[in-house]
Amino acid sequence: MIIYVKIPSSERIKLSLQMKIDSLQQEVDEKMDELEIIDIENEYKDYLNLVHTYNDLKDAGQKIIGILAVNKGVTSRELYKDFDLNIDD
Repeated sequence: MIIYVKIPSSERIKLSLQMKIDSLQQEVDEKMDELEIIDIENEYKDYLNLVHTYNDLKDAGQKIIGILAVNKGVTSRELYKDFDLNIDD
C-alpha cells in the first residue's frame, strides 16, 4: 500500500531550494579541498630571506671584483666588461 502525502507548494519550493543549496555547498567544499592554501606570511618571510641572501651574494661578488680590479690596476667597470657582466645589474 502506497500512501501519498500532499506537500504544499511552498514547502516543495523550500525543499527544492534546500536540496540545491546542499548540492552547491558540497560542490564548494569539494573545490576548496582541491585548492592549495598558502600561508602568505611564511611565503613573504621566505621571499625576504631569499632577497637578503641574493643581496649578500651580490655584495660578495662585487667585493671580489673590486679586489681583482685593484690587483690588475683597472677599474671595476672594466672588469665588468671583461667578464661580460651588466654594470647596471
